[in-house]
Amino acid sequence: MGTGFNLYPIMGEQVRRIRSQMGFERWFDGLTILSTSLLFFLAATVLFHCAKEGMPSGGPVDTTPPEVILVSPKPDSTKVDLSSKIEITFSERMSDKPTEESIFISPFPKKPLDLGWHKNKFIISFAEPLLKDKTYVVTIGTNAQDLRRNHLAESYTFAFSTGVALDYGSISGEVWMKRK
Repeated sequence: MGTGFNLYPIMGEQVRRIRSQMGFERWFDGLTILSTSLLFFLAATVLFHCAKEGMPSGGPVDTTPPEVILVSPKPDSTKVDLSSKIEITFSERMSDKPTEESIFISPFPKKPLDLGWHKNKFIISFAEPLLKDKTYVVTIGTNAQDLRRNHLAESYTFAFSTGVALDYGSISGEVWMKRK
């Protein structure tokens, strides 16, 4: 009998006897080794050639600037909860550091902000509650950039208020001049 790999552990002895009587012993052992080797090769190929995360190679260069597609709180909203976060959703994934450095908030909070990312959404959490009856203005500057270093085409500004109305920061009145 040959020393081939036993494919049938339950009926092993019967299968070996039939193979031996039919003269297929050496042929079947060679086939078993070949099929085992092929199976091992395919498994190794699958394990070591898995998809890699990243941009696909080839194709045209991405020169499309990213856009702000959604913000929260909504622009010009009033009565915003004092525990609210600011969320800015971009049209694509952004480069973290340049984008974070391009965000300006007025009035600027006294305590440090907690900045975070979830895919293409930038989340700003405040260490202390927002100020009551204040209008906040958030500007995303043009230094914000996507992963391909495409900058925003133009800055994006929105305002919201924790009070009942937005303060537009304008001064109105009349100027009187005394004549000689």
